[in-house]
Amino acid sequence: MDQLANAFSALQNGQRRSQQKVTLKYSKIFWSICHILYSEGFLQGFQMSRKSYHITLYLKYFDGKPVLQKIQKISLQGRRVYCEHHHLFEYDTASYRTFRILSTTRGILSEKDAYFFGLGGEVLCEIS
Repeated sequence: MDQLANAFSALQNGQRRSQQKVTLKYSKIFWSICHILYSEGFLQGFQMSRKSYHITLYLKYFDGKPVLQKIQKISLQGRRVYCEHHHLFEYDTASYRTFRILSTTRGILSEKDAYFFGLGGEVLCEIS
């Protein structure tokens, strides 16, 4: 099973159940995604347990509702989705809080950072 899809599912399920924290198995990609989610204001915080190699995410709520409404994996194992630099931000009409996370030659970046560096890449997920 896809570890990234499992992590997204566990994160959304934790938010639906109004949990304060969710613990997930460590992966380098998900650790980078946690940094982006935190910097964009979707998480209160996160930390890694070096003993068990797990990441604990501290979920964020506003007026009793989860700040992170939806996280959806875009690229799948059989269908990779790529986005060039000049196509970033082009379909963000639903909400100003919708953004994508990309895997680029400079690592895992938010759509905003990829645009700043003039990079495209594989679209890993979309978040709202």
